[in-house]
Amino acid sequence: MMVWPIDAGRCKVEVSFVKTGDGPANEKLDADTLTFFKSFIGEDLDALAGMHRALAHGGIDSIPLCWSEQFIYNHEQHIDVVMGRENVPQELAVVAVDLPYAHA
Repeated sequence: MMVWPIDAGRCKVEVSFVKTGDGPANEKLDADTLTFFKSFIGEDLDALAGMHRALAHGGIDSIPLCWSEQFIYNHEQHIDVVMGRENVPQELAVVAVDLPYAHA
């Protein structure tokens, strides 16, 4: 799941599922996976709504990224660097942000 800020009150939530393997289809496993995902995504979206209200009304100045979010963002930035930023379509490019460990 990726959360892309639009402004202090809105964001785009992008969810992707990748299924791999050549085995037989397992509809129960798929359904169980979605049930599990829905159980925690709702909590995240509820928390996100509160963060938006706090940002919009001056309750907080910013939302720091946790370690795993920084890791993912740094990874995505590095992919753009390896590919060559000039080769990445602007609408798909990651905005370069100097996060801790970005140059490690």
